[in-house]
Parts: sequence; structure tokens; C-alpha cells
Amino acid sequence: MATENKYQKSIDRLNQAIGKEIATTLQYLYFHVHFEDDGYEYFSKMMKQTSPTRSPTASSSCKARSR
Repeated sequence: MATENKYQKSIDRLNQAIGKEIATTLQYLYFHVHFEDDGYEYFSKMMKQTSPTRSPTASSSCKARSR
């Protein structure tokens, strides 16, 4: 039991960091989709280029929605 407590602080910090990374990625995807839907292609492209990661399914779903 002592070994679990020894690593718990590190595990909690890593989980927080992962959560922030996921939130950041989702924020970029959210704005990219909304900019594209509202006709702001320039801003949509900027969000795509600056996003930390791009999901292949996210970009294909955007194209499907705009048809």
C-alpha cells in the first residue's frame, strides 16, 4: 500500500496534463468546425495548421457536414 501512495502524486499530475492536452485538442477541433461551417475558411485553415493534433475522422466529418 505504501508504494501506491508513493506514485499517486505523479499519476495525478500526469492525468491532469493529459486532460489539459485533450481539452486543448478538442478546443481547436471545435473552433475549426464552427469556423468552417460559418464560412470562415481562413480561420478554419489556421486552426487546422496550429492544432496540436488532427484526427483524420474529424476532418472527414467536417467535409461530410459541409455537403
